[in-house]
Amino acid sequence: IFGFKPLLGYNLTYHEFDWRISLSYDYWKKIQAHTELEAGNGFRTFNSEIVEKLKKWEDYNLEKLDLSYFNDIHVRISQRIEPLNGFQITVGASWYNRWLSNKKTNNELEDLHLKDHYKTFAPRVRVDWTPGRYYYWDKNQKVTVKSAFPTLSLDWETGLKGFLGSEASYQCYEGEMSKEWHNQQEKRISFKLGYGAFTQHEDDVYFIDFYNFSHNRLADTWDEDLGGTFHLLNYRWYSSANEYFRSHFTY
Repeated sequence: IFGFKPLLGYNLTYHEFDWRISLSYDYWKKIQAHTELEAGNGFRTFNSEIVEKLKKWEDYNLEKLDLSYFNDIHVRISQRIEPLNGFQITVGASWYNRWLSNKKTNNELEDLHLKDHYKTFAPRVRVDWTPGRYYYWDKNQKVTVKSAFPTLSLDWETGLKGFLGSEASYQCYEGEMSKEWHNQQEKRISFKLGYGAFTQHEDDVYFIDFYNFSHNRLADTWDEDLGGTFHLLNYRWYSSANEYFRSHFTY
């Protein structure tokens, strides 16, 4: 089964245009194999040197600070399989292309210790496990049934410096536990607990871009990740620290 999903949006608050296009292919139903290619833009963000300076500044109003923001374009490819019921493995890679949103002279760039353009290539591995999950077959289609246990996930991404022009070396780890309950009255209770960190980076400039701790302005459905997003948090704060812990409970 082939899939094509274009998503477009415009944010009136920040006057920014968002887009994302994905192509997917589902096959080998027994292991729910899924291949996906995605391209899109990310939020305007700042690099790791700004993150270090934020730790020293007392004024944490990002609207008042004169920061050097970068535009972002990314391409991602991933392959997901489920070799055991409830146990999924995803492998893939991302290529990021980031450039300064406001042009600066060479002298300004030197004073700020910046380049006007950065590229990053990063392989990624993700494991999701839901104990006790079972399924049934409906017209040659594998249909999974929700488990009584929470879903556990581990995510790892590494920047490969020097490969395909990549200029950053880093390690990003994320872990998450989540669960959702529904009752007969169509009421829902859900929770999410998660932790993530960028580690083992050298003196290279890198960009903080977590998978689990991020803001999505192009939600696929009305309740997508509803219990896992800080809707009132300025999206720039998602890139302002190299470590996070989050918890969400919704009813």
